[in-house]
Amino acid sequence: MLRNVVVLHVAWGIWLLSAGSLSRVHAADSRMIDPRDGRGYRVATVGGHVWMTENLGFDAERSVCYGDSAGNCLRYGRLYDWESARSACPRGWRLPLMEDWDALVLALGGPIPSWRSLDTAKNFAPSAWRSTDSMAEGSVLPGFHALAGGFWDGSFRGEGSRALFWSATPGTTERRMPWYRSLSSREDRFRSGTLPPTAKLSVRCVEDGPRPDTAPKVSRGTMVDPRDRRRYPTVTIGHQTWMARNLEFRTDSSWCYRREPGQCRRYGRLYTFGAAVKACPEGWRLPFRRDWLVLDSVAGGDYRGAQMLMARRGWTAEVRGAPAGAYGGTDAYGFAALPGGSWSVGGNWNFAGYRARFWSADSFFAFGMNLGIPRVMEIGYSPDFAFSVRCLREAEGPGNGQDSPGSGPAGPDLPEGVSPDGRAPPARSARPSGF
Repeated sequence: MLRNVVVLHVAWGIWLLSAGSLSRVHAADSRMIDPRDGRGYRVATVGGHVWMTENLGFDAERSVCYGDSAGNCLRYGRLYDWESARSACPRGWRLPLMEDWDALVLALGGPIPSWRSLDTAKNFAPSAWRSTDSMAEGSVLPGFHALAGGFWDGSFRGEGSRALFWSATPGTTERRMPWYRSLSSREDRFRSGTLPPTAKLSVRCVEDGPRPDTAPKVSRGTMVDPRDRRRYPTVTIGHQTWMARNLEFRTDSSWCYRREPGQCRRYGRLYTFGAAVKACPEGWRLPFRRDWLVLDSVAGGDYRGAQMLMARRGWTAEVRGAPAGAYGGTDAYGFAALPGGSWSVGGNWNFAGYRARFWSADSFFAFGMNLGIPRVMEIGYSPDFAFSVRCLREAEGPGNGQDSPGSGPAGPDLPEGVSPDGRAPPARSARPSGF
């Protein structure tokens, strides 16, 4: 039951598309009253938790109004440093953990519940965002009602274009910077990151209760590529079935790292973009950007997605430039991402053992994981670069090659080849021959 909530109208529900399934977002024209100052907040049940759908406005010690303007406190709520945020919510409510944010993101339509995704609810307050070419005004569906209240990190920034919300999850690095979730008018997805605890961000409170179980269902199997009879392990994570090893099928414009056959057996082949889009066997396909974002979101997003997907072995810190204390992943779901490196325009073989790059089917975008970095990166490249391929099983239809099912335990980076919009320059060079 909601604490301190007065129900004003009969509750109603909305079905929203989540990462491969339907989740119930139960919205009510309900309000809770903060007994400390008598201020009321709209609330809704999203992702199994009751959330405030307005930014907190309680006048806690060290909290501020954006631009020191009382009018902005009325519009956006207050901005809090991390220590203040941890104790700012009223009794019976708390600052959400990153796991709470994960559950909310999936319930609101997956990793891209944005103004660019017309098939999902637009959970952005329409009057609190400055419209741009890439952003239409949000609807008033009571899912989250995000407010672009900006933030403070030495100066006030981002009002009208960015929303940053503290989590209760501390950082794991030596600097111990806590985690936050963010939305931006310049991107089409939820982001995560860390900031010094002295920064001042918005706060959304979640009602105390059992922590959400965000772990996806996992099952394992194998498939046989009928073209060369090579067998691959597979893993179903949530509602996606992936090959659990890098593709090794030989095509034109694909090579073993450094043209060494042993590297193919270890890391699979490296494919140019043109080869990658045609490389998967019948019943399987090169994943689109949205497929990768769903996988990343289910695995933990910027907070820990790469670490959960990276293989335990096969990553090495014995590479020039690898960060101190670098390590492999936990391979929590059996995806077993391996660092196959790349072949770059100019004829260079780079970063085997340290970097994994996987093509997506969207124009020249690749998704990457680096040794010692917890998040999956989305980067644009020239189509002449050569990267690894992971195939995704088609959602329906015969010929998926699946057999022997089993069960098991359950702002984009600046491009190296092109700009983040995916437009590639016509750079070309001689390609390697042989393996």
